[in-house]
Amino acid sequence: MQYAIRSSYDDIYIDISGEFTFNDSDDFGKVLRAMRHERDGYMKRNIFINFEHLERIDASAISMLMIANDSAKRRHQMLTFRHPKGQVNQQLRIAAQYNSSMIISVR
Repeated sequence: MQYAIRSSYDDIYIDISGEFTFNDSDDFGKVLRAMRHERDGYMKRNIFINFEHLERIDASAISMLMIANDSAKRRHQMLTFRHPKGQVNQQLRIAAQYNSSMIISVR
């Protein structure tokens, strides 16, 4: 998994590419810390994770994303998964059936 993080005043943008698997748990921990980061005492409201260039995801990665979603909800942040394709889209949609607060945008 490769990732890049950038932010604006209210938003955090995270691009994830390659393959996202159990082996990426340490790197995804860094992503989670970025989601929780406060700047000048201000928590970002919106988090967008872009999967446009993510080729594959496994069950462990889905679990990590569900944890991220729950964590964002507790902090009153909106987490949106954007541009999933193929197997990634299929796996996210299955997970969303069991977690109604997951927002998936295919725009």
